Amino acid sequence: MFKDARVGDRVWSMKRGWQEVVEIRPNAIYHIILKTFYGFVTITFDGKESVNDLLPTNFWNEIKIDPPPRPKRKVKRMTNGVWVNYYPSTKMWGSGHLTKEDAEGWGQPGAVQIYVPPQEYEVEERGFGGGQKNSKSMRRRSEV
Repeated sequence: MFKDARVGDRVWSMKRGWQEVVEIRPNAIYHIILKTFYGFVTITFDGKESVNDLLPTNFWNEIKIDPPPRPKRKVKRMTNGVWVNYYPSTKMWGSGHLTKEDAEGWGQPGAVQIYVPPQEYEVEERGFGGGQKNSKSMRRRSEV
């Protein structure tokens, strides 16, 4: 990558930004000496700062990386326990109710009330709305 480097060339480091080649030592392990904003750094012709590095951190041009957005996390939630009406003759379910008395009151003749206990489920987390505090609907009348 940097075998053609010359003294005075500029090199971009992902760690330190722009640097300048000040010396080239073809027979050394770290062939190129770079002047940085705080001192000097040596790199290999591959652009690595250590022979143990898997990937280079130095390049001819600036590297810009746009990080991906954070993935949405899964959040555990619980349903409420509900009473539902079940109609055995038609094998149909009625609507859910918070109490057995409500289920009985809303049920048709022949309905059987069955309790469905709370269930745990996962959903993707939701954002916080991005600045709702400053929205017009959230301000006091005296501020509008």
